[in-house]
Amino acid sequence: MVLLAVDLLAWTQHLLLDGEFAKAEPKTLRHRLLHLAARITRGQRRTWVRIQQSWPWARELAAAFARLHACPFPPADTRPPVTTSSTEHPAQQQAGRPRTP
Repeated sequence: MVLLAVDLLAWTQHLLLDGEFAKAEPKTLRHRLLHLAARITRGQRRTWVRIQQSWPWARELAAAFARLHACPFPPADTRPPVTTSSTEHPAQQQAGRPRTP
């Protein structure tokens, strides 16, 4: 879990943050961005993050969320389903058992 958290933090720095936060140590990011006074709300069929405006690094975090929202997502998997060409029953093919007469 710790390695996953470190990777997530590194990718966040690489893709979403700029300036001093792009090269900051994890302790600095934890203090300035992750301990933020904010509230998550839902309304108008959306989820909102309400950031306290008096927080010194509110603009940087808001810009990071804007970059995240602008990231393109890969298209849905549109590959055709796999079909079998043999005469065996699909359940027998998946199980890897030989066909019995």
